[in-house]
Amino acid sequence: MPSLEQITIAPGLTFDALTAGEPGAPLVLLLHGFAESMHCWRAQLGALGDMGYRGIAPSQRGYSPGARPDPNDTANYHIDRLMDDATAITAAAGYGDARFHLVGHDWGGSIGWALADRHHGRVASLTILSRPHPNAFNRALHMIDGDQAQRSRHHKAFLEPDAADIVLADDAKWLRERLAANGVPAAAIEAHLAVLGNKDAMEAALAWYRARGAIFRGGSGARSGLRIIAGAPQGFSRVTRTAATAIAPRPIIYNCNLRMHNCRN
Repeated sequence: MPSLEQITIAPGLTFDALTAGEPGAPLVLLLHGFAESMHCWRAQLGALGDMGYRGIAPSQRGYSPGARPDPNDTANYHIDRLMDDATAITAAAGYGDARFHLVGHDWGGSIGWALADRHHGRVASLTILSRPHPNAFNRALHMIDGDQAQRSRHHKAFLEPDAADIVLADDAKWLRERLAANGVPAAAIEAHLAVLGNKDAMEAALAWYRARGAIFRGGSGARSGLRIIAGAPQGFSRVTRTAATAIAPRPIIYNCNLRMHNCRN
């Protein structure tokens, strides 16, 4: 059963996190996307703990009330800051500079790709769910005959000053409908809204999009020696088991196009 902990990495940066497994066991860090929270990993945390791993799933910068710098300064939500949080959380949890297994869905996947490229010495394995490599995503966005730009049209809408009010209007109707359409159970929707369903949290979550001009655009997997495994195993628990036991000089990567909460990004 996951436990709720608070992890402080610096003054003003205390993260709520769900954890499972014994401290000191091999670490798996799980990063959520939008519009969700640490709660999306409850089932995986339980499985990881049973398998002898230490799982940590934080509600990330802006989502945790104790780690919510001013969203009006989008530099606070630059992807470099999000990556810094991930590595600092592992250190604060007692793992220093040790390698760890990294799992990311949606926005968490974007952070994962960037971390594996820039800090591959820290990442033992990387499991990405519903988030293509940033270079591939950018190419898809600009394809004249493609539909990714239409699927990702909400990115531009989130830049509008009243975006948080619109998303939260009518008891967060837009958000509830979006999550429900992607198969999220009612209880899980309520858990996410307990984190994200207020103006302060939503403004901070949208600041990730407003800072996205600085999103990782750099080198390909080939440059940093990443090994990308095509046709990853079906089912997240199996992917986790495989990835978490694979230690290599460069991360082994599983890119899984699983339908989770909101995978049309």
